Amino acid sequence: MREAFADLDYDESGHIIIEPDPWAKSPQRCGDQAVAVLRGEVTSVAGTPIAVEADTISCTATDRMRWSQPAGSRWSDGSMRESPR
Repeated sequence: MREAFADLDYDESGHIIIEPDPWAKSPQRCGDQAVAVLRGEVTSVAGTPIAVEADTISCTATDRMRWSQPAGSRWSDGSMRESPR
């Protein structure tokens, strides 16, 4: 099964980049990349279009999130916010 990732970057060769100290990605960015995977092309960190073929799209964000509030807590408006890099 071919797998693509909504929250990981890709290098010029089309390989995913695993960050040693990952930070949360914005939900919008992850959603945009998931749609790009569905269309068959993502953008590398250098800005080059990279063809991808995937049977499934994964998101490692739930293992990697760093929130400015403890996990599972929410601000008074009901939202969760990412901590700044």
